[in-house]
Amino acid sequence: MYYQDYIMRMIQMTVQFIVKLIWNKDTIEYEISDYSLLLPADYLYRELMELLERKDICGAENLLFERLLPGDTEYLKVAVDFYQRLGSFSEAELTEANFSAEEIYSGLNDIMAEFGLPSLSLEI
Repeated sequence: MYYQDYIMRMIQMTVQFIVKLIWNKDTIEYEISDYSLLLPADYLYRELMELLERKDICGAENLLFERLLPGDTEYLKVAVDFYQRLGSFSEAELTEANFSAEEIYSGLNDIMAEFGLPSLSLEI
């Protein structure tokens, strides 16, 4: 229980670190700015949200890494928003989806590596 809470706090802190470092903001939420002219990152975001609604976290994460374009900050924003949303899932929701907080943290660090950001180690 305490370890799970620690990992979830680390996810939140890592997201906050990326958001502050890249966008100099306190929070981030991916938003589609023009529904009449969807960008590739917008399509990815919509597909990820549909998969999350179905609690297909594994499928969503796989899709994220398949379509990720390192260096494009719109894709980084999609990824950070995705992991931020996962960080708000309860332990029961994660268990139901056959996913863990450790996998969220690992995926977030993999995203950081893809974009050349320093990864943070999970230590107690």
